[in-house]
Amino acid sequence: NISFDHIEQLGNTLESIAYEKSGIIKENSIVIVGEKTIELELAVKNKLCKELIFSEDVNKESSYTLDYTNFYTNIKIKDEIFEFSLFGEHQYKNFLLAYTTAKKIGVSNEIIKKATKKVKWQCRFEVYKLNNNKIIILDGAHNVAGMKVLRNILIEKYDKSEISTIISILGDKEINGMSEIVEEFSEEIILTSLKEDNKRGLSGLELSKIFKNYKNLYVEDDLHKAYKLANEFNKKIIVICGSFYLLSKVKEFLKDV
Repeated sequence: NISFDHIEQLGNTLESIAYEKSGIIKENSIVIVGEKTIELELAVKNKLCKELIFSEDVNKESSYTLDYTNFYTNIKIKDEIFEFSLFGEHQYKNFLLAYTTAKKIGVSNEIIKKATKKVKWQCRFEVYKLNNNKIIILDGAHNVAGMKVLRNILIEKYDKSEISTIISILGDKEINGMSEIVEEFSEEIILTSLKEDNKRGLSGLELSKIFKNYKNLYVEDDLHKAYKLANEFNKKIIVICGSFYLLSKVKEFLKDV
């Protein structure tokens, strides 16, 4: 799929992004496309590929349910059930793309079923269940599209009163749009800093000038203190998101949690 990201390199329209990303397609190859958008469809149809397959089209009879206890995406294709260890509607779409590809090269459903239970993708709705029944969710949502996906998963099951969020966003991202989405799913927002870790990083104070209209807003540049503050709110879920640079720091001290 495509969304507005890396626009400095790829262009600021979905058409240009689709065009640039489809540049990887080699002549006389088999092309399998996940999300069927007009922009992607036009971009790939201009390529001299041998075969063009849209996974949405060949799997029209498929469906999914989300297991919020085990955080599995259960996918049904015809009479087969696949337990997928990555979570969310977007992972259902990702699965269909991978499944279509695997079937194209002759992989059996039995092998696919074994594999889907073992897939791990760090910081993509990565769940830590703590002994005190709290849940920590690490998600590398670093653009508007990613933040919308995170919001949709959370509001399907949880009220915003159950969630506190720690976030830091790099300065070249769509901070305004992302901030509005975070406010839809989180009771408290704690802004922390990436200023010392990345030249594009912002301090919590700099971010607060963009999040300024949110009433339950806190600034804590020290990540350990931000995590401690989030715990003190005693909510069911702590979401940590906004940048993979932030999540890499979080994962270091979560080893000891």
